[in-house]
Amino acid sequence: LILLKKLTQRKEELEKEYAWSLVNEAQKSKERVLDKIRSLEDEVGRVVKDAEQRDVRINTLADELITIYGDTLDGKQHVSREEFRNRLENLINDAYEAGSLRERINNIKRELRSLYHNLTQLEKELNERINNALQKGEQVSTDRKYSEIMEDIKTVTLQIAALGKVNHEAEDFYLLAESKYRETELKAQQVSENTRKALEELEYRREKWRSFLRDLINDIQPQYDNILRKVGGTGYIELRNLDDLEKAALELYAGFRGVEPSLLNGHSQSGGERIVATMAFLLALQKHMRSPFRAIDEFDVHLDPLNRERIINILTSTAQEDPSAQYIIITPGKIPFHENMNIIVVQNISGRSAVRVEQGREVEASAKQES
Repeated sequence: LILLKKLTQRKEELEKEYAWSLVNEAQKSKERVLDKIRSLEDEVGRVVKDAEQRDVRINTLADELITIYGDTLDGKQHVSREEFRNRLENLINDAYEAGSLRERINNIKRELRSLYHNLTQLEKELNERINNALQKGEQVSTDRKYSEIMEDIKTVTLQIAALGKVNHEAEDFYLLAESKYRETELKAQQVSENTRKALEELEYRREKWRSFLRDLINDIQPQYDNILRKVGGTGYIELRNLDDLEKAALELYAGFRGVEPSLLNGHSQSGGERIVATMAFLLALQKHMRSPFRAIDEFDVHLDPLNRERIINILTSTAQEDPSAQYIIITPGKIPFHENMNIIVVQNISGRSAVRVEQGREVEASAKQES
């Protein structure tokens, strides 16, 4: 029933649009006739003016020829035949042109009479169409052709006919279904809006994460390179694929003994050099940790003497440069003594752990007892 009402209303709107499109078409036809009338009236004015000028010239030439002829008979003047013939031909040509102009004037006047008759018929038809359109409703603006509107009317008429006999309870069923649909649509919009906000928040957090990482790496980059330079190396850090969380990566580059920095791998650096570079990165990163303690345990178990010395130098120099934190270095090997360094030795004596503090000389922990 609701659909029938909508289709019926649509048909009425189309019929009103169709009626006013016929009015528009009649108005355009009237304007075309008026334009043609104005054009012909302008033309007939020009032709009449030309004809009048021709008449004046014809009269002048005729008077001249009569005078010449009379004077020749009286012997007052003598004009050659050639000159007389030329003037006579000019008179004949002007008379012919004047006749053509008068014929053109008559043709235009006949055409104007026909156009004025058509204009009267068009005005009558226009008034009839306006009255018919007003019966359909107030004037509507449309640029569509009346044939196009008529096709829409036929389509809607077929749709109405296809409905057949409509169940009057259908409206109640439709309203109930529409209410459920609107409710579901509202919930879907809320879900969509919540999803959009969640995605915006996620993207905001991703951007904050990317920005934080870039700022952090830019900050620790010089510290990382500076630590490596203390042991004869150099390096830098790069971030990769920050737009894809699954592929995002941090790459360490390091080079020793004058070699250009390259990505840490098993081909470009030795195992000890990779440990040194990794330790340099961790120490540079540790400076951004809010903790008064730093603990490094058994960092040198698998290091060769050269790289072990490099890391010891890195650790001790880093600890001396950062008075805000205490560094605890746990190792079973030798460590050099530095100023402001306390060395605690844990030694296994007769199966028992004994602890003593050594200051002022290099020491070695002979054993480490794990509890």
